[in-house]
Amino acid sequence: MEQVPEDVARWATGPGLDIIAEVTAALDAGQDVLQVGTRLRRTLTPARAAFATAAATTRRRARATGVEGADRLVLTREALEQASHPAAAAWRAGRAAGAERRDASARVQDRCAGTGGDAVALARHQPVLAIERDPGRAVLAAHRAAVLDVPVEVVVGDALAETPDCSGTVVHADPDRRDERGRRARSLAHHGPSVAALLAATAAADGRLLTVAPGVAWDDPDLPADAEVVFLEHDGQLLEAVVCTGTARTPGARATAVLLDAGVVRSRTTGDRDRLPVGSVGTHLLRPVAAAVRARLHDELGADGGAHRVADRRALLTTDEGPAPSPWFSAEAVVAVTAARPAAVVRALPEDRRVEVVLHGLDIDVRRFVRDLGAPATGPDDVRIHLVRRDDDAIAIITTSQGR
Repeated sequence: MEQVPEDVARWATGPGLDIIAEVTAALDAGQDVLQVGTRLRRTLTPARAAFATAAATTRRRARATGVEGADRLVLTREALEQASHPAAAAWRAGRAAGAERRDASARVQDRCAGTGGDAVALARHQPVLAIERDPGRAVLAAHRAAVLDVPVEVVVGDALAETPDCSGTVVHADPDRRDERGRRARSLAHHGPSVAALLAATAAADGRLLTVAPGVAWDDPDLPADAEVVFLEHDGQLLEAVVCTGTARTPGARATAVLLDAGVVRSRTTGDRDRLPVGSVGTHLLRPVAAAVRARLHDELGADGGAHRVADRRALLTTDEGPAPSPWFSAEAVVAVTAARPAAVVRALPEDRRVEVVLHGLDIDVRRFVRDLGAPATGPDDVRIHLVRRDDDAIAIITTSQGR
């Protein structure tokens, strides 16, 4: 994550506040950002002028996305881009508040606090001690807490340090999920700091909530066997996974899927997953939501509705009965099932309909496949062509949305 010079951060949260407000107003009025920046450099150092311009631009974006107190905060572009979704932050804060602590007076710790977004959410429930390595970001976090009037104390420190002591309390941490090139972390070892290091440093805590990349592998060697992994989804977007240990874990749960916008939760315990049998494609195709797939709940959910698998290694289910509405699946009516070849598919396609090609385990050039179909109009929400690899062949399932 970007470094914020401490002296610039202190200026921006002090005498620079009025200047950032003025720049924001100028940009709101339609003035050119380059011209505004040029004017600032006449009276400010280059570092302050650049930061004020960037902070004003970020403030406008934060306001548009509904960040609480945006017009009074000093934010950085990277911090805004990597900030937790408000619904995810609120869920983690609620889970942390519900976790038991041996020391009721101990503050919840937020390690890797950044500019304080998660610390503020946590502090809606109880006092928080936020720990941030970068002094400049720590200044911005303390300013956010003061502006929003929440009980957060920010200290500069290493998230892996033994002090402050975390025994008897709950620890939250959101490590960097991107490498130095900005690529998404592929394993828990590539988070910054690594999940293994965070777990070791906070072993004395009663409960821990560590936010990790949603693609975490179940066979990752750094994933604790006694942890619950919670997958958070909002409005069809898989946001993140949260590794919960100790009192922050749902008793007995190994995996949990949470649909934040729908307010529904489903968990599975260790060893309770029975795979559905594979059968022929029925009259309806069910596509489980991503959180349910990542939590390996789709077999259990499908069994509730009498569904079976399309293929052994694909998260696609099917049924011959009209499925009841469910937040856990999207349902599509099956028009035809053919071999996964353009010549076979084109004969089964409804005429004059837009098509969308969806791959399930096949490495196919979608553009070329569409051209071979005769280049029909493409786009969502009409006809879907699901190209599915099965154990010994590949098929195309042509569907329309349920109810069309």
